Amino acid sequence: MKKFFYLTIIINLFSYQSVLSLSQQIERTLYAGCYDEAKKKNSVDLSANYCNCYVNNVSKNNVDDKKFLSDINDPVKRKKMLYESTTPCLRKFPTYNKVN
Repeated sequence: MKKFFYLTIIINLFSYQSVLSLSQQIERTLYAGCYDEAKKKNSVDLSANYCNCYVNNVSKNNVDDKKFLSDINDPVKRKKMLYESTTPCLRKFPTYNKVN
């Protein structure tokens, strides 16, 4: 019985987490834009890893598509969102965008 209870909690946590993120369409668009720009200066692997990190942070910090689309058009909110989303990734991938 305890196993069933714990399994139910875990399943609910994962399904709840997927609700608390941006739609896959917006995530794919963000990733494509990031990746196209990133691969100009970085390796394919580094670009993919950085862009995954970036999209995950954007999605985690912006759980509502409509609010995200509204915020991205506001210069102050966009700058804050970009800072919150890119800073952890730049720390995780310190060689990103470094000129050789």
